[in-house]
Amino acid sequence: MNETSVGNLDQDTLKDLILEFMANHSLCVIATASHDLKPESAIVGFTHTERLELIIGTSNKSRKYANLVQNPHVAIVVGDESGEIQYEGNVEILPDGDYKDMVEKAHIEKLPGAAEYREDPNQVYIKVHPTWIRFLKHGVSGGLQEYTEISV
Repeated sequence: MNETSVGNLDQDTLKDLILEFMANHSLCVIATASHDLKPESAIVGFTHTERLELIIGTSNKSRKYANLVQNPHVAIVVGDESGEIQYEGNVEILPDGDYKDMVEKAHIEKLPGAAEYREDPNQVYIKVHPTWIRFLKHGVSGGLQEYTEISV
């Protein structure tokens, strides 16, 4: 596929398209690096914020959590046959408290199966702040666009 842009979309329009794509998807692949710098990936459920941040729940006993404590840089892909978002960012582990409760509620609304982890003392939430995003519509001539004006 040719890597050309999706017309001349301004960054606000592109951001809206990315937000819509995220809203219509609930799973992504997250890639982290182990302590010996070997790649590890997993399919996880996610929610997002209007600032294009991703929220992911995981266990503090998981490989990805151990990797992220050591190295907060991730690569993520959200996609299907219609298109994809390639996403790179930095992770913030969310502290317990009111903010975590708010995040957990929104997460469970989008991902009802996540409710079973609500009482798990090992459950943690991470927020991924974007540093680079590429949006690609599959099957569309000139369907590639990078979102470069990322405000965090």
